[in-house]
Amino acid sequence: MPTPSTTQTDIVNAALAELGSRDFVTSIDSDRPVAMRAKRLWSIVLNDLLSQHPWNFALRRAALNADGVNPPYGYARQFRLPSDCLRWLVPVEGRPGFYRGEREGDVILTDAAAPLPVRYIALVDDVTKWPAAFVKAMTLALAEALAEGITQSETIKRDLGNKAEYALRKAKRIDGLETGANQRGSVVAKSDWLAARNRGSGYLRGR
Repeated sequence: MPTPSTTQTDIVNAALAELGSRDFVTSIDSDRPVAMRAKRLWSIVLNDLLSQHPWNFALRRAALNADGVNPPYGYARQFRLPSDCLRWLVPVEGRPGFYRGEREGDVILTDAAAPLPVRYIALVDDVTKWPAAFVKAMTLALAEALAEGITQSETIKRDLGNKAEYALRKAKRIDGLETGANQRGSVVAKSDWLAARNRGSGYLRGR
């Protein structure tokens, strides 16, 4: 479920609290050093978390038209990805809508004809659209990123890294429970939780 009452400031302050800091911010755009550091790290941490997993709240579909520029060799057409695309989800061979192609820069190169169906992970920076488990994962990942500059303690940073890793695994598992079709239609987008379950093994970290 989305967390409509959560704000970016709430997440930054929660991250600072995880560090044991008594310093809090009223806005990430303020000129206070802690706010400026959080602002520099925010997009880096968020983009990394989003791109690691096909989060249900960040999945998008599009039907792309060819951009009119033919690749010099190898493929017949190229299609420009949407501007909010962080990660293209590669089609699955044998599934409806499958086509062969590859990503280079911001375009998909393929011999397939338009309109080209794509699924992708979008940049969702509206924190009110994030489920609670992702908010927690973002909070702890941001705290880990802030730790070295604020605490100068490798022990605190290591402990936060462990907590952030656990929170991310938990968020992926919860997201996997709401996946529905294992293949999400015609793309490779199985969650880590489902992939591990289908192999009959324990949970696997990473993608």
